[in-house]
Amino acid sequence: MKFLKYIVLLLILIPVIAIVAIHLFAQSNKSSLDSIEAYFKGESIAHYVGYADYNGRTLRYIETGQNDRNAPTIIFIHGAPGSWRDFKTYLSDPVLSHRCRLIAVDRLGYGGSDYGESEPSLIEQANAIIAILKTKDTREVFLVSHSYGGPISGIIASSLPEKIFGSLMIAPVNDPKSEPIKWYAHFTYSKLGKLLMPGMVDVAADEKMAHIQELEKIRSNWVQIQCPIIHYHGTKDVIAPSQENLAFSQAHIKEEVLTIEKEIDGNHLLIWNQEEKVKQLIYKMIDYRAMQQLQR
Repeated sequence: MKFLKYIVLLLILIPVIAIVAIHLFAQSNKSSLDSIEAYFKGESIAHYVGYADYNGRTLRYIETGQNDRNAPTIIFIHGAPGSWRDFKTYLSDPVLSHRCRLIAVDRLGYGGSDYGESEPSLIEQANAIIAILKTKDTREVFLVSHSYGGPISGIIASSLPEKIFGSLMIAPVNDPKSEPIKWYAHFTYSKLGKLLMPGMVDVAADEKMAHIQELEKIRSNWVQIQCPIIHYHGTKDVIAPSQENLAFSQAHIKEEVLTIEKEIDGNHLLIWNQEEKVKQLIYKMIDYRAMQQLQR
């Protein structure tokens, strides 16, 4: 009987601990100005916290690196959930920041961008980031996106062919037919889930449940992309199934602009556990553009 009580207690404690941990993680991803200041001070990297207006909504971004219109500008677009912090080590990288202007965005609903207010529309998410670009005097822009950010980068690249000169999609969720919706997605989308979960998870749940329809809306955008695209995917990614999403890119993006890079046995978290490889692919993207210019 005592053993049964321990089992029941354990079954109660585990979800409670999990919910507390999620709330703590969400709080760190909101990133107060003090925490942003403390991080970059510790890394000895100059930074700028900027805000852009989009249809009455506020979009926050963090910028480091070169303030020169001739330097390549890299826009980092996170997944769901996420924030600019997903790319903080890239923003503080001394080599990248020496060569480029680096901008990491809090997408609408996350971090400092109207936290907790959902915007499931991929097109609206893309247009909000374009609003940031319109405030910058940039000559060449490159996109680096992860997971849910992949299709958003596709919309931006197809919308601004004169501005976007390369795009690196890391584990993108592009294929509407293979979009996995697990049990926990249904739970976080439920009334009980929204009551228990922090705003970041609520926003991600709203995006997840609308994602298939949103991906169908932009199916025609992919073929319009003119800049070089690198699709980097782990072969053991269970969140964004690699075979299906790679096949989607090959079927919908023009062959002459698409490069496929596979991480054998890699999972969905490549921006963290394959950071050096991601940086190499960023340099490859930038250097390819520089080589094109020299050949003119």
